This record gives sequence, C-alpha cells and structure tokens, in this order.
Amino acid sequence: MKTFDDFQVSERHKIDSIPVHQHRISMWYEEKENAELEELFSLTFWQIHAIWEGLQLYEQLLKRKKDIASESGQQDLRQYDREIESCVMAKRKVSAVRRYMASKHQKQNPGSLMNQIIETALQGENNERDTGEDS
Repeated sequence: MKTFDDFQVSERHKIDSIPVHQHRISMWYEEKENAELEELFSLTFWQIHAIWEGLQLYEQLLKRKKDIASESGQQDLRQYDREIESCVMAKRKVSAVRRYMASKHQKQNPGSLMNQIIETALQGENNERDTGEDS
C-alpha cells in the first residue's frame, strides 16, 4: 500500500490529510423496521483505498492472463473479457466511495463533488478523476 505522501503526489485533487480514524464508512443490517441494527462492517478511508488498489492489481493480472491466452492461440476470450469488465465495475464503485470520503478533506465543495461522483458512477465512465493513472 502507498504511503500518504505517495498517494498525495498521484492525486489530481490534492487531499490535505486523511487521519486514519477520523471517519469510516459502515454498512448496517436491519432485520425488521424498528429492530436493533447490526453493523456488518466499518472501514476507514485507507482500507477502502487498499481495496481499490487490490482491484487495480487484479485487473492488471486479468489483462495479462488474457494476453497469454491470446498469444497461445486461444480463440474464445469472452471469459477473460467478462472478468475484466466485472473487475472494472467493482473498481468504479469502490472508487466512488473512496473519492467521496476523500472529498471531505478537499478544498472544493463536497456536495458538488458528491453529485459529480454519483453521476460519473451512474454513467459508467472510465475516468477515475483521482489518480494519475486512468485504467
């Protein structure tokens, strides 16, 4: 995982700082209305970022597997394409959460950035807008 300084250098929208435990994203489960909520998981920004980086590495691995299969003469590469597409979609979803969390520490209006992130995620554009590397 990158250090904060490495991460900040690669960001297009610079982040002043992300304290490790300042905010978390949590998912809760409610069995019935007015029932006690059960927390399923709670992740910090850096844990979300690590998941995003893992997905990025997995996407590169899948692309390499596809290249190897293609070079070996395999004709039907649809399985690899489906796996790569699934990985890219998962990466976009995690990236939307990551950018929203990061926006809380940026100088621009978080509300407008949130709308921009949601619109980008809904349209499925392949533009991360947060790192120097577009995939």
